Amino acid sequence: KAAVDFDKVDMLDDPADGTAEGQIRNILYKGNHYLIDVKCKNGTTIQVDTNDVWEDWDMVGIRINPEDIRIIN
Repeated sequence: KAAVDFDKVDMLDDPADGTAEGQIRNILYKGNHYLIDVKCKNGTTIQVDTNDVWEDWDMVGIRINPEDIRIIN
Protein backbone atom coordinates (compact mmCIF):
# COMPACT_ATOMS: atom_id res chain seq x y z
CA LYS A 1 0.00 0.00 0.00
CA ALA A 2 1.02 3.57 -0.58
CA ALA A 3 -0.01 6.54 1.55
CA VAL A 4 0.20 10.27 0.99
CA ASP A 5 -0.60 12.94 3.58
CA PHE A 6 -3.93 14.74 3.16
CA ASP A 7 -2.35 18.08 2.29
CA LYS A 8 0.02 16.60 -0.31
CA VAL A 9 -2.64 15.53 -2.86
CA ASP A 10 -4.05 18.01 -5.36
CA MET A 11 -7.26 17.27 -7.30
CA LEU A 12 -7.48 19.41 -10.40
CA ASP A 13 -10.36 20.45 -12.68
CA ASP A 14 -8.32 19.74 -15.80
CA PRO A 15 -7.29 16.07 -16.03
CA ALA A 16 -4.32 16.97 -18.23
CA ASP A 17 -2.81 19.05 -15.41
CA GLY A 18 -2.34 16.00 -13.14
CA THR A 19 0.23 13.24 -13.09
CA ALA A 20 -2.76 10.86 -13.08
CA GLU A 21 -6.27 11.35 -14.36
CA GLY A 22 -9.52 9.59 -13.77
CA GLN A 23 -13.23 9.78 -13.14
CA ILE A 24 -14.89 10.31 -9.77
CA ARG A 25 -16.87 7.18 -8.98
CA ASN A 26 -17.89 7.62 -5.35
CA ILE A 27 -18.11 10.47 -2.85
CA LEU A 28 -18.56 9.84 0.87
CA TYR A 29 -18.92 12.66 3.40
CA LYS A 30 -16.94 11.81 6.54
CA GLY A 31 -18.18 14.59 8.83
CA ASN A 32 -15.43 17.13 8.21
CA HIS A 33 -14.12 16.11 4.76
CA TYR A 34 -14.98 14.00 1.72
CA LEU A 35 -13.50 10.62 0.77
CA ILE A 36 -13.51 10.40 -3.02
CA ASP A 37 -12.78 7.35 -5.18
CA VAL A 38 -11.18 8.23 -8.51
CA LYS A 39 -10.95 5.43 -11.07
CA CYS A 40 -7.94 5.95 -13.31
CA LYS A 41 -7.72 4.96 -16.97
CA ASN A 42 -5.53 1.96 -16.11
CA GLY A 43 -8.21 0.60 -13.75
CA THR A 44 -6.52 1.65 -10.51
CA THR A 45 -8.69 3.39 -7.92
CA ILE A 46 -7.17 6.22 -5.90
CA GLN A 47 -8.91 7.37 -2.72
CA VAL A 48 -8.54 11.06 -1.99
CA ASP A 49 -9.50 12.96 1.18
CA THR A 50 -10.51 16.53 0.41
CA ASN A 51 -12.42 19.48 1.82
CA ASP A 52 -13.49 20.49 -1.69
CA VAL A 53 -16.88 19.58 -3.15
CA TRP A 54 -16.86 17.55 -6.38
CA GLU A 55 -19.53 15.87 -8.51
CA ASP A 56 -19.91 12.17 -9.35
CA TRP A 57 -18.53 11.28 -12.79
CA ASP A 58 -16.33 14.43 -13.03
CA MET A 59 -13.05 13.85 -14.86
CA VAL A 60 -10.19 15.10 -12.67
CA GLY A 61 -6.44 15.25 -12.56
CA ILE A 62 -4.49 14.13 -9.49
CA ARG A 63 -1.07 15.53 -8.71
CA ILE A 64 1.21 13.90 -6.12
CA ASN A 65 4.90 14.65 -5.83
CA PRO A 66 6.96 11.42 -5.73
CA GLU A 67 8.77 12.47 -2.53
CA ASP A 68 5.40 12.67 -0.72
CA ILE A 69 4.55 8.98 -1.27
CA ARG A 70 5.16 6.55 1.62
CA ILE A 71 5.09 2.78 1.22
CA ILE A 72 3.38 1.03 4.16
CA ASN A 73 2.81 -2.61 5.08
